[in-house]
Amino acid sequence: MHSLNSLYRSKLSLEEEQVRNEVSDCKIIGLTLETRPDYVNPTELRRLRTLGCTRVQIGVQHTDNQILKTINRGHTVEDSMKAVRLLKESCFKVDIHLMPDLPTSNPEKDREMFKFVLETPYLQADHWKIYPCEVTPFSTIEKWYSEGSYMPYTEVRDTAQGKDPKLLVDLLVWTKARVHPWIRLNRVIRDIPEVSIIAGNQNTNLRQMIFKELAKQGKYCRCIRCREVRDWPEDESLLRLAKRWADGDHAGLPDGVVCEVMIMNWQGYRSSDGDECFLSFEGSIDRGVGGGATERGMKKRQKKEDKRKKNKKSRKQQAESSASSALAGQGSFVVAKLTEGAGKCGKERGGQGAMVDVPSSVVTMQQSLWRRARSWVVGGGLEDTTPKDNAPLYGLLRLRFNDNGLTERHKVFPELSGCALIRELHVYGTVQA
Repeated sequence: MHSLNSLYRSKLSLEEEQVRNEVSDCKIIGLTLETRPDYVNPTELRRLRTLGCTRVQIGVQHTDNQILKTINRGHTVEDSMKAVRLLKESCFKVDIHLMPDLPTSNPEKDREMFKFVLETPYLQADHWKIYPCEVTPFSTIEKWYSEGSYMPYTEVRDTAQGKDPKLLVDLLVWTKARVHPWIRLNRVIRDIPEVSIIAGNQNTNLRQMIFKELAKQGKYCRCIRCREVRDWPEDESLLRLAKRWADGDHAGLPDGVVCEVMIMNWQGYRSSDGDECFLSFEGSIDRGVGGGATERGMKKRQKKEDKRKKNKKSRKQQAESSASSALAGQGSFVVAKLTEGAGKCGKERGGQGAMVDVPSSVVTMQQSLWRRARSWVVGGGLEDTTPKDNAPLYGLLRLRFNDNGLTERHKVFPELSGCALIRELHVYGTVQA
């Protein structure tokens, strides 16, 4: 923290550096630390928070306890579930690591692992990292591989074509097409140089291979990383809040020009003895099949980079001058009393999936937004802008409501009792309301 705040002064204490960071021009807004699931306990969580940690990564690795025992992992899936619960109750962001292709596993077991993690309420993490097992030098797995007791299923022989790495690609395509839209899938391979990999996946562009296969099958990934917008429209006036647009705010646009309407969407799901709400600001244009950066963002980076740099200063001033009106426009969407009453809503769009108890005012907010989420196509009337599950993501907010009585079982931070926890807030620009 000292090195980021200053290069030319003496190092202060951690507490003093944290205070300075609050007023620094370039603030450290998050700190991620990694630990083991069986090391997560109330004492450790208070220590991590003292260090300024906001997100914790834990190596779940697999959900089959027999596989975890075989690789001498030293913890069980129950330890991982407990760790996720403690972290979420304490307002940390949670990043879990999952490893297909481990010794004694196979594609069927790994598919069941991903399915279990997606369906159980006790492993609903905010971020994922998928690390297919790779045989590296000086490891026990290298010894097992040399002895023939372990063979990665990327090396399973096919009589016609030899090795069949598509077993892994097919598994990850199946998984990415099912990842919930409130999860950010940060990685699908470990960043290990190919020369250091003895066996296992050696495709360093595995994610690109997965995107191509998704597109071939007419599918796409809904995770945050794939949907987060890479850049703003060429003309920011073409991005309007849905409510203002529905009220007729389409002045100044020429006939035939379509405005990308921004919609605030809400999704609720059960997670580790609590209710979680994922609020997202999304566009109304479908990204198409495959994955990765939006076509609009790619075109702008490739063709308009010089122009963007030239106008950066003026755009920043414009954004600052419109910040107050932007907040006012967003505020008109939000119902203040989020904790009164209870309602039912599906965990995914369209009401599909398990039904969970959520505050009724939040359900009202969602229904109101969907009802208003229609936009004018200038010269052509109304266009339906019901939230799509493949729309670009402009911002997100995670809220958590712990179940009653949790503070009696676990008193890491008693001051959080009865609070709605904002576990993550992220925006990719400024909305012009």
